[in-house]
Amino acid sequence: MDTRNSPYNKVFNRHLVIRSLFKNSYSRAELSRLTGLTKASISNITDELINEGLIKESGLELYNKNVGRNPTTLEIVSDRYNILCVDIARDGCSIGLVDFGGNVLISKKVDIFSCRSPQQAVEIICSDIKKSILNIRVVNEILGLGITTPGPVDTLHGIIDEIPDFELWRGFNIITEFKKYFDYEIRLERDANAVSLAELYFGYGRQFDDFICIMSYVGLGFGIIRNRKLFGGELGLTPEFGHLSIDFQGEKCVCGNRGCLYGFYGLMNILERVRKDFPDLKNWEEIVDRAYAGEKYFINIIEYYAGIFSTAVVNAINFTMLKKIVLSGFIIYKPQMFINELRKKLKNSYIARNFFDIDIYITDLRESENLIGAATGIIEYSFNKYRQ
Repeated sequence: MDTRNSPYNKVFNRHLVIRSLFKNSYSRAELSRLTGLTKASISNITDELINEGLIKESGLELYNKNVGRNPTTLEIVSDRYNILCVDIARDGCSIGLVDFGGNVLISKKVDIFSCRSPQQAVEIICSDIKKSILNIRVVNEILGLGITTPGPVDTLHGIIDEIPDFELWRGFNIITEFKKYFDYEIRLERDANAVSLAELYFGYGRQFDDFICIMSYVGLGFGIIRNRKLFGGELGLTPEFGHLSIDFQGEKCVCGNRGCLYGFYGLMNILERVRKDFPDLKNWEEIVDRAYAGEKYFINIIEYYAGIFSTAVVNAINFTMLKKIVLSGFIIYKPQMFINELRKKLKNSYIARNFFDIDIYITDLRESENLIGAATGIIEYSFNKYRQ
């Protein structure tokens, strides 16, 4: 029995319509078919959203076989809101301003490497937001401030857990600290989850109801979308496939496990290994370029790490039974050699291979995906939150 009350249902239905329009532009009749809501409900909701400036009629008329006026499509108003964004990674920090349509208006690096406390880091970040964003341009109404960090994080309370190579922030309630500087809605989200939501709203995920998003950065991040919703558990925690053990006799990880995938894969691990033989190596891009130039050593490096990466992908597929994979991070630079090797490894490795093939996509959000993810976390929360 559905015990949800009428105000809750109103919020749920509004969010359903907004999400649909982030996916594509639709007429009112199409929205009714897609959402299962009555035409009267759709009319009331869309009229309300138009009055609030959240959506508009696009002016595009759809061909109508029946007698009468052709229906017009509805679309999101991209500049209705701006969202402040903060991405705190192991290798740096970025701030930005993203609009309601997922367009990055400002993106800037912030140096917090010398900070001795998380409080000091937050003070520097907030000062830079005020100086570099809020004081240099007229911004539209601020919907909120989104923060992304590696996981695991308690998104309900804004607490960062014990994360490998992220000691400065360990156990810190980051939302409480940011609230000292800004009176906005502030949300913390695990970076891989935020990127998954960004894909759902603005990337390849608009085409799919179910997919896995995998980030390759300093470590490995996974986000799972099922039925167009982020998959999660208690306190907003989500699966950490980077801490699957691939060597039971391996070194102990901060998570308590041994031989975690995190210790074998990731940009820093790859560069550290290659620099033992090539001390002047600059970055992943150089590895790829030299592999494409035919240097066997670098071809072997790509094949080796594609193999390690495939272990994570296979486990994710076996766990979720989802066949669509969206990849992001450093591997998207000239990715075909890496992807080809990955496909070879996957072909006979996942348990359901006789039932479905794996579809692999490279993100088109590219460099600013974490900032877009931070913004999407605010959008998702703001229109999906029932407040009594």
